[in-house]
Amino acid sequence: MAQPTTTDALRQQALESLAAAADQSALDTWRAEWLGRSDGRITTMLRSVKDRPPEQRAEFGQAANRLKGELEAALAEREDVVNAREFARLSTEGAIDVTLPGRPQRRGRLHPVTQTMRDCVSAFADMGFRVVEGPEVEWSRYNFDLVRIPEDHPARDMWDTIWMESSRGEDDRQMLLRTHTSPNQIRVMERMQPPIRVIVPGKCYRQEATDATHEWM
Repeated sequence: MAQPTTTDALRQQALESLAAAADQSALDTWRAEWLGRSDGRITTMLRSVKDRPPEQRAEFGQAANRLKGELEAALAEREDVVNAREFARLSTEGAIDVTLPGRPQRRGRLHPVTQTMRDCVSAFADMGFRVVEGPEVEWSRYNFDLVRIPEDHPARDMWDTIWMESSRGEDDRQMLLRTHTSPNQIRVMERMQPPIRVIVPGKCYRQEATDATHEWM
């Protein structure tokens, strides 16, 4: 197809091509072809003003700028039409039927370990026991010495206990992640008078494989 050389011919070709653009992708392609900043046909036309004879430059430049303004206005109108059409399509195809019944929301459940712990706490509470919690990072004095686990006991081996680094305290005692909840029983007896009826549920930490018989409770 021969390339049009006059502004009238360019206008007609551009508007016919624009009228055929039915979606945003086609409009973007049209914009790049006709109004693109790098190699758009109108941009190229404006750059060629300097190549025209001096007596034609003013008239040619005015005509080119006028054509650019007309095409930009036509593009804006076409975008409004295409967007309105797309909105109408989405409103019809994606419409929500407000008369439909709502979808039921599934309620989550407690983890079996958590549920078991709560059941145990509830049972002991009914029998008059108090629930006591304590620190999970504990001194070795409470975790071992005061519950009669001497220093040569296998439970103190580094492969069973998770020790804290640089945690020396009074009497050169070291801190660790508690291996059982018995330390809290000692703390309770230090500050409470008998009779004492408590349970101490909580997490314990040991460097051992987890299986059906070894899990925190």
